[in-house]
Amino acid sequence: MTAVPALGLLAWFAATGRLTAAGTLMTTAYVVLGGVYLAAFLLAGFERHLWLSVSLLAAIAVHVGGGVLLGVSPLLGAPSSVTADAALYLGSVLGLQALFLIGLAPLVSQAKHYR
Repeated sequence: MTAVPALGLLAWFAATGRLTAAGTLMTTAYVVLGGVYLAAFLLAGFERHLWLSVSLLAAIAVHVGGGVLLGVSPLLGAPSSVTADAALYLGSVLGLQALFLIGLAPLVSQAKHYR
């Protein structure tokens, strides 16, 4: 559902000449983040709080660590690149979604949760 307004936003940016690679990456990351929120609520509902917390820490570590490895981390005083940071954010959000879905995988096969 969030993809429809996001496509409209990207189309408007393209029509006004304001569409950038970083903007496209960030918009895509926020669309994916909508699915991450849903998976997080499901994990919390199934009381998988440890998996939820560890997955969040892993996503933050990937984002910050990736910035450090690429030399674009503003945390260390390096010059930052908006496109690189947006790409790192998209990657960490996709990784977080994957981790959440892995955490939900054992629960999907248990019909007792859906009665």
